[in-house]
Amino acid sequence: MSDAMVREIRNRVGSKVVWALLWNLPYEAMVDLAGQLELGEDPKLLWRLTGGNPRALVDIRIRGLKRWVEDEVIRPVGDVVEEVKGVLGGKLWAEVGVAVENVDEADYNLKQSMLKHSIAIYIAGATQLTELPRERWVGERYAYQIPAYYHMLKLVHERKDVRLKAENILENLS
Repeated sequence: MSDAMVREIRNRVGSKVVWALLWNLPYEAMVDLAGQLELGEDPKLLWRLTGGNPRALVDIRIRGLKRWVEDEVIRPVGDVVEEVKGVLGGKLWAEVGVAVENVDEADYNLKQSMLKHSIAIYIAGATQLTELPRERWVGERYAYQIPAYYHMLKLVHERKDVRLKAENILENLS
């Protein structure tokens, strides 16, 4: 079940269900998992992309880093920007900039699209089982699912263009 679907259900069932948030692996555990998966990538780069998300690490193992960035980062973020372009019009790039600076303050339509496409997650309404990182991509109420989405949006905002290649993102993070 996607996080967007969970958010919809949460609005219907309210306090009848206790929601818990289990965040990603800590850095050392991520390095260990990356080693077990024999990823052969720089652990610091993997951390900056995945934030320790085990599913992302497994996907990188299956697809390779470049293809994972293309399929799981560039494509969904591009879909979000294209989806809200008509609604935001001339404010598009300014609103993308707001989302980069503080995901909590993102335009309503942009935020809804990011939630729908699992780019962002609502974190305020859940009991936190693990500590959330204190990073630019984590707000008080919302967070990017993985830091790669934050970095992609930041680059999209800087270039005012969603037509990026995996190399653009990887070079920007190196």
